[in-house]
Amino acid sequence: MSVNMDMVYMGIAASILVICAILILFGRGDWLLSGYNTASDEKRAKYNVVRLRAVTGIGLIVLAAEIVILEFVSIFGENGRATILCVTALLLSLLSMTYCKR
Repeated sequence: MSVNMDMVYMGIAASILVICAILILFGRGDWLLSGYNTASDEKRAKYNVVRLRAVTGIGLIVLAAEIVILEFVSIFGENGRATILCVTALLLSLLSMTYCKR
């Protein structure tokens, strides 16, 4: 059984996402929350940071799982995989903008 380099790269990407998710979920990765870390105190007050951490951390884990699963399931093709990941990322963005507001 030969190792496909695409699988190695996707494994590395998924591992990085999981590490970032763990940092965020344990409250040590607020600097990874794009937009939130550079927002003014007035804008930060509009969001529930605990919910934002949960949505972002769990979302990163979901994306990492999708990357690994879609790498092994090749029925979608390259465009199908990219579409699925983009739709998931869009849904997570919408969720963080609505569910995480105070």
